[in-house]
Amino acid sequence: MSDISRIRSIVPMFGGATNYVDTLDAIIDTVRRTHPDTDALVSWHREYFSRVSSRESILRRIRYLDTIEILTQRDGRWY
Repeated sequence: MSDISRIRSIVPMFGGATNYVDTLDAIIDTVRRTHPDTDALVSWHREYFSRVSSRESILRRIRYLDTIEILTQRDGRWY
């Protein structure tokens, strides 16, 4: 995959472009500490990002992080 294709495939994270790394760090830290199930991870997003409520929007980001192998799901838990 070319660099241009990779850039185009990036899914925006909550918190805006200037907080992309901070958002990823927060998600990774939470998952690493708690190994949440999907419902708990969705709830965490809603608490952490007060303007976010759409489950599908949250799941789209979670699936993206799974696709690029930042997160992985095993036995119903995220790692």
